[in-house]
Amino acid sequence: MEDFCYNSDFLCKFCNKLMSDGIFQIDECGCRVCKLCVEMLVTEKPVSCLACQTPIKSFNTVTDFYLQNQFSNTKVICRVCGWVGLIISSLSHKHTDTHRKMAADKERLALSIDNLKMTLKGLQADVEEMKDKSNLMLKNYSFSHLKLISLREKAASLELAPIRTGEFFWRVNNINKLKTEPVRRSVTVSPIFYYGYPNYSFYLKVLFEASELEMESKNILSVYMEVVKGIYDDILTWPLKKDITIQLLDLSGKENHLSRDLQVSFEKPTAILSSAYNATGISRFCNLADLFPENLTEKSKYVADDAFFFKILLKNTV
Repeated sequence: MEDFCYNSDFLCKFCNKLMSDGIFQIDECGCRVCKLCVEMLVTEKPVSCLACQTPIKSFNTVTDFYLQNQFSNTKVICRVCGWVGLIISSLSHKHTDTHRKMAADKERLALSIDNLKMTLKGLQADVEEMKDKSNLMLKNYSFSHLKLISLREKAASLELAPIRTGEFFWRVNNINKLKTEPVRRSVTVSPIFYYGYPNYSFYLKVLFEASELEMESKNILSVYMEVVKGIYDDILTWPLKKDITIQLLDLSGKENHLSRDLQVSFEKPTAILSSAYNATGISRFCNLADLFPENLTEKSKYVADDAFFFKILLKNTV
């Protein structure tokens, strides 16, 4: 019987077995019992129904033809092999080796399905855990990003100067007009550049002027370096002593640069723009005539796109 699932109406209320030999109903309580249990009632005469505990006096039973007719026409399915047939036929149903193998395969399949369900449940838990970790990482990233922005804003508010090595390039524009126009005293100043950490602040100054020295009128180019007051001056070492090389670059590729060397010793500046004593340089770096070919149609090796290029090297004093 364990291979089939029968309707409980077809099971005896006393012995819980299939009522295949007839279905009988007790007059006084209505419980349905099998033929063997009816014979027991007549023989043992219990004082009450064994199923519902209703007192019994007459022990009269009647055949339930309606339910018995349903019993005869009801089909069931074998849970092992899938066989379908009438209830009465199921009592003689037998399994072959193939049926047993099918049943074993079915059990293994059911077990595999259960294992897959458990695995899926575990994976779902892992996914939820990863979601929580991802949300936490995103929250931490957002916090770190905001902290980085805050640090950048703080750095900007402190006006932190950029760190620079001892090498600086400067482009001086509008040079070609010097070939044809009379030279009047003019000054061109570079952007501020920085050296070391914390930063020393400098700028370059180029003078174009006419000179009457040596009984000859010449147009000359002078270059000066000046130290500028900075926000870290109070913690820097003064005086600042350096060997400096200033080069006007040869742009022809031959690297015949106009180069001048000098030693400097800068005192701590006391004003935003340094005073004259805190500037140093070369008052006669070169003659402008040396920079341009005698034939004005030829291209100067020091000029490109109407500009000079200076290179400044700062080295520690030996």
